[in-house]
Amino acid sequence: MTVCSSCEANNGVADPRALSARVWRLVHATIQDDDAAIADATGNVLDETGDCPTCLRATAVFLACEVGLIRTEANGRETTLRTLEKLIAEQSAAGPQ
Repeated sequence: MTVCSSCEANNGVADPRALSARVWRLVHATIQDDDAAIADATGNVLDETGDCPTCLRATAVFLACEVGLIRTEANGRETTLRTLEKLIAEQSAAGPQ
């Protein structure tokens, strides 16, 4: 895997503005519940990040943080933590996929 030119120019760090725009386009398409829009947005995000491990890692972290914040705002911190702990335990019991 190679680092993209954007990360290379930014001392190996993903550009937060570009990352945010990519992720929100993907989220927007998902909320539209339109398979073609989701495929298009996913393809665009993957085309933009390419094989850059920095961009891919930053995208995953950004999405995880946003999901956590949204769930916490909707359900409260304790309920969210209990739900996530249950999901983690279920996945751990199921073994590697």
